[in-house]
Amino acid sequence: MSTDKETECLTYLPGAPLPNPARPSPIDPPDDFFRVYLVTAILSVCGQYFSSGSLRRKLDRFLLHLQFYWETKSRPAPEGITNAYLQIIELIAYIHNVI
Repeated sequence: MSTDKETECLTYLPGAPLPNPARPSPIDPPDDFFRVYLVTAILSVCGQYFSSGSLRRKLDRFLLHLQFYWETKSRPAPEGITNAYLQIIELIAYIHNVI
């Protein structure tokens, strides 16, 4: 998957700009953490299967985009969402022997 296609998939609409905290999107308000919760739920179930080869590189690239997206959200985030996000980052790092 090319970088342009990845960016397009992560910005919700073709041709839409990257998330910007200075310009909130009506589609994804800064205080809505549903997408973060959804991604953490999916990765907690199937993240262990992205452990080698090209799938691991794609997951690493996706996690960079997820971290960027997390930083564009308003603070403080709900405690449950924050814990789920931090746990999934730690789990993926543990699986990949990064820690």
